[in-house]
Formats: sequence, C-alpha cells, structure tokens
Amino acid sequence: MWRLHLALVVLAVIGCHRRLDVALTQQIEAQKLAADLRVQLHGSAEAVQRSIMADTDESASAFAAEARQASAALEADLAAIEPIVAQIGSQDEVRLVQDTRTAFGNLQELDGTLLALAVENTNVKAQRLSFGPARESADALRDHLDAAVRAAPSAKALRAQLLAARAQLGVREIQALQAPHIAEAEDAVMKQLEEQMAISESAARAALADLSQLLGPTGAAELGAAREQLDRFAQTQHDLLALSHENSDVRSLAVALGDRRTLTAACDAAATGLQQELAKHGLEATR
Repeated sequence: MWRLHLALVVLAVIGCHRRLDVALTQQIEAQKLAADLRVQLHGSAEAVQRSIMADTDESASAFAAEARQASAALEADLAAIEPIVAQIGSQDEVRLVQDTRTAFGNLQELDGTLLALAVENTNVKAQRLSFGPARESADALRDHLDAAVRAAPSAKALRAQLLAARAQLGVREIQALQAPHIAEAEDAVMKQLEEQMAISESAARAALADLSQLLGPTGAAELGAAREQLDRFAQTQHDLLALSHENSDVRSLAVALGDRRTLTAACDAAATGLQQELAKHGLEATR
C-alpha cells in the first residue's frame, strides 16, 4: 500500500512540475510577444514617417508597404498573446492586452487614411511642376521676349525693354508664390496667394499685349512664341494649384505629428505596461 501512495505522490509531483513548466513556458512566450509588440509598433511608426517624407511615388509606396507589414506582425503578436494572457494572466495583464488592442485598432484606422495620403505625394508633384515645366516655360518666355526686344527699332527699344521686363516680372512673381502655396495648409491663405498670382498674370499679359502693339510685325514671331509659353505656363500653374490644394503631404505630416503620435504613445504605454506586468508575473512564478 505504501508503494501505491508513494507512486501517487510521485505522479502528483511530476504533474505539478509539468504544469509549472507549461505555465513558465507560456509566461516566457508572452513576454517575448509583448516585447515584439513594441518593436513592430515603432517599426510601423518609422515606416509611416518615411512614407510621408518620401520624394517619389515608388519610395512612398515601398515605405507604406513596410508600415503595413509591421502592423500585420503586430496584429499577429496580439492574436498570439491574447489567449495566453487569458489563461495565465492577472486581471491587470488582461486589461493591458485589451488596452493595447483598443489603441492599436485606433492606430490602424488612422493609418488607413494617413498612408493613402502619403502615397499621393501631391505636394511633391506640385513642386516638380514648379521646378520643371513651369520654370522651363518661364525661361522660354524670357528668351523670346529678349529676342523681340533686340529686334525693336532704336526709337522703341527703351519702351520695349520696359514692357518686356514687366511681362517677365509678372511671371517671376507667380513663381515666387508657388512654393509658399505648396507648403500652405490653410485654404484661406492659399486663396490670398492665388489672388496675387492672378494679378501678376494679368499684368504679364497686359505688358505682352502692349509690347505686341508697340512692335507690330517686327516682333510678331517672337511675341507669338512668347504668348504660347505664357499660356503653357498658365496651364502648368493651373495643374500645380490643383495638386497643391489636395495637400496630401502637408495634411499627412500634420496627422503624423498630431493624432498619430498621440495614438502611438497610447499603444506603446499599454504594451510597455503589459511587458512590465508579465516580467513581474514571471519572476513571481519562479520563486
């Protein structure tokens, strides 16, 4: 009989140790998952920031994909840790997992909008128009005006130079206002800039018309080409303003510096608290 009792005691001890081993293994796994939660959270935040600051569509899309991949890994960590904490965790740990889940859900919802804005790159595209086609048209306009002035009769040369300078000035004033418009976040300020641009364009066209009348047939060819470049500049300007108004880069950066930073901090705080509680829980189990 004593042998039977001894065998039962041994089996009970072995079973207890096995349960402790399983519990300890689960605790270690939960701690690893909690640590990885934070790694993926910060990896996602960094990738989102890079996507916003990217200067090409390709790099913006690549960083956006990286951010989504980190979020998917974080989601997998959460899905794995939830049943473990539900089985072995304290009430505080269960609450912290739920807090992390809630904060991460809010973050994912925001990222859906944020990454869509980031890959649009409308402000960057507007800058490319400003430094590319718009500048090329403005420079070509200048060259045609210079050629027309050189062909002017000496009696009309001074007046021709003045009108050509006015036409060029109007275009250069518009160019100077493009960068502030692209960087501006407020529609009211954009409207004010556009009103100034419209005044400058009207002045340039008026000067060009006066120059054409002054020179007559003498400058007809060069001034006709200048007018074509001004029309091309105006069309580019129209496209630039449309992109600038979409303001995807400015809006996404504002969101990243505001709401996303707040939500990331909330998610990290919950994940950090969970990590600390699990570490404490694990230490108590090994005493």
